[in-house]
Amino acid sequence: MKRMIIAIFFLLSPSVTSAQSENARTVTVYGESSTQVMPDQVAWKLTLVVREKEQAKLRVKADEIVAQAIAAAENLGLKRNDILVGRVSIGMRYKTTDKDESDQFSHYELTQRMTMVQSDMENYDQFWQALTSIEGLRVSQEFVATNLEEAMRLLRIEALERAKTKASDMAEVVGAAVGRILSISEFKPNPTQGDIDAVAMQRGVVMSAGRPEGITATAKVYAVFELE
Repeated sequence: MKRMIIAIFFLLSPSVTSAQSENARTVTVYGESSTQVMPDQVAWKLTLVVREKEQAKLRVKADEIVAQAIAAAENLGLKRNDILVGRVSIGMRYKTTDKDESDQFSHYELTQRMTMVQSDMENYDQFWQALTSIEGLRVSQEFVATNLEEAMRLLRIEALERAKTKASDMAEVVGAAVGRILSISEFKPNPTQGDIDAVAMQRGVVMSAGRPEGITATAKVYAVFELE
């Protein structure tokens, strides 16, 4: 008889534990925090395009453009290791007739990309004027905040603190208190791939044109607390 009682006890125990877990009172909240982060670098994206009927002239002209761009950057204070010169790509272009490409040769086209990282934001206008004045060079830029990751770390902490405060305020209304934390997430419940990508993309690069007044960095944290 004793053996039967013990067996029944062990069979019932998991069910009782599961029921207690399912009946636990919880509060689910989110906290949000944001701030303005000023960019401290400009990544200049340069593309030089050279077209010539004679292939031998392509590299000569391309090397001249690269030399002009490097000289302009160094005159404005950039060091050589702040300048990355990409590989050369050369293709053959053909004449078109009635919007269709023919087999008649037109010219050679050389493409080469360069990246320059400018840390002195005060010289932005001088860089723009110097680089855009070079013939054969296409210029665009991205503004970068190198301290954005540290700002996001502090924002996540602040967002979680606000989530806990919100949970405490809500619990107090119903005569309860906030207990242990059960889960913390940057993603809302049942996130889509788009939600996950949006959080992952909150890094460094701001915009590709214009002079930004600042980057709005935002962190949102979802939390589930047990109620006591």
